[in-house]
Amino acid sequence: MTFGQELFLIIVDKAILAVGLAIIGYFLNRRLERDKANEGIRQKVAEARALAYLGLWQMTAKIDKLDAAAFTDATAVSLLDEVTNWYYQQGNGLYLSHPATRLFLAARSTLKATPPNIVTIKSAFSQMRTQLKQDIGVYSDRETRLPVT
Repeated sequence: MTFGQELFLIIVDKAILAVGLAIIGYFLNRRLERDKANEGIRQKVAEARALAYLGLWQMTAKIDKLDAAAFTDATAVSLLDEVTNWYYQQGNGLYLSHPATRLFLAARSTLKATPPNIVTIKSAFSQMRTQLKQDIGVYSDRETRLPVT
């Protein structure tokens, strides 16, 4: 093989390598840009979720203050209307994680029981609020399983 042929093969080899690296670089850059865009969306959703969770947290705070003597069917219906409005009409149900949605719907169903049981209602909403804390990072998985008392 002549020097010219060897040189030609080296140039072709380097060209193929350069094109391959350019293609890999293009796809890596594209992936990075997509990941950055997705992270921006996740950040916006996290901010909206935190605001939605704050509203639900404040709304359900009154449940802890209720006692069995003061709790009536009308109180349960009023709370049911409030949480249903929060979830559907205000669109905040969009921000609940799957576990939080499951617990929210379970807690909401306790308000429909006849007669409503304040102990069951308080427990269900407490479990849901614990999940909300985990969703926004206030509680770790381990902390979620620990009793507060």
